[in-house]
Amino acid sequence: MAKTCEVLTPKINVPMGAVLKNTFKGVGSTSGERNFDIEVLCRGGVQANIVWQGGSSNGVITADSTSTSAGMGIQIFERDAPLVFDAEQPLGSLSTLTKLPYKARFYQTENRIAAGSLMTTAAFTVNYK
Repeated sequence: MAKTCEVLTPKINVPMGAVLKNTFKGVGSTSGERNFDIEVLCRGGVQANIVWQGGSSNGVITADSTSTSAGMGIQIFERDAPLVFDAEQPLGSLSTLTKLPYKARFYQTENRIAAGSLMTTAAFTVNYK
């Protein structure tokens, strides 16, 4: 059997909903946690890893230019720890459909915040051998 992997969810939109501005108490405060999964179908017991791009320290993705809010970002979590960007994260040996669970939440990045829309973008690559 050939060793292959296919990402079944290459583009993921995570609807974050609305949160009240007064739920944020200062830089680093969070609100509005949402779960999402990346689905990967692998065959042949491949050794896989994932690399995320587009974020900064503490797993935070900053607002893009279409956002109307200020002082906010989206924080991504993996296994209850902030995601590490630009580093290989081992997924282990995969040989079937695997759901990779993640969480996203609003994250206050600046002392002053302004209500509005918040759009962010991150990318991920699944490598295998």
